[in-house]
Amino acid sequence: FKIPLWQRVIAALVLGVITGLIWGPESETIKWIGDFFIKAIKMLVVPLIFFSLVAGVAALGDLKKLGSVGGRAMILFVITGQIAAWLGLALGTFFQPGNGVDTSAIEKGETPVPNDTSAVDMILSIVPDSPVQVMADVRVLPLIVFALLIGIGILMAKEDGKPLAKIFDSGAIVMQKVTMIVMELTPFGVFALIDAIAVSYSTASSNATLPVTLRCVERNLGVSNSVASFVVSLGATINMNGTAMYLGLATLFGAQIFGVDLSFGDYVLISITSTLGAIGAAGIPGAGLIMMALVFGSVGVPLETIAFVAASWT
Repeated sequence: FKIPLWQRVIAALVLGVITGLIWGPESETIKWIGDFFIKAIKMLVVPLIFFSLVAGVAALGDLKKLGSVGGRAMILFVITGQIAAWLGLALGTFFQPGNGVDTSAIEKGETPVPNDTSAVDMILSIVPDSPVQVMADVRVLPLIVFALLIGIGILMAKEDGKPLAKIFDSGAIVMQKVTMIVMELTPFGVFALIDAIAVSYSTASSNATLPVTLRCVERNLGVSNSVASFVVSLGATINMNGTAMYLGLATLFGAQIFGVDLSFGDYVLISITSTLGAIGAAGIPGAGLIMMALVFGSVGVPLETIAFVAASWT
């Protein structure tokens, strides 16, 4: 197409809104097109991460380089996670969202009970019992561990591992092309879904935009393909800074509602647990609830806060 994708998306959005206003409730009959688009994006997540991460590790060519790059990447992820968590804490402190809230006016739902998951269970959950089952369940963190092990195995195999490395490199390139094809469906998905907010959130996937991110990092920043494939693929799945910010802000919200006094030490503890929760949230079913309970419990904020947060979702 000669017209850039973003211009086609905006045009489809405008046409979708106009169609919805004119057609009314009957426009729901074409919603399946938007649902088809969303399912197509979800379809890409597992193979895109798997091929890109294995190819990225194998392309580094040296276990020492892997350790160096991986260590620096994790430090960067922790630093950005801390920045996000402290930003959430700053916003919560400044705006005081929980102060003066009349809780009697809120239709509070039932307080969900977090799964009985210990720290040991969380550690064990990142090791896949079956890689195939992990892929079927779209459990990202165990998938990352398996992909890293495959990449490390290729590096250890040296010359014998090069044929397999070429297969994964080709697979990563193919998946990037497939992703580009699916992203061309974006205007049709936007038009069919009509609701601009729903569309923007449902398509805002760091995994789906992985090929574009890789291209920008390589072309605009001059990062090598091997480093970019490894760091960007890893960061797209475990560097959940938005989650870290959200957990910190939600904790202050609950503390303000229930009158829990927090010291500066509590703030530091919230920032640490929020960052760890954001990193671990990718690989555990129902992780959002578990991580929220983890952060709340670390500073004595009642779990009933979850019910108030859930009320804001509905």
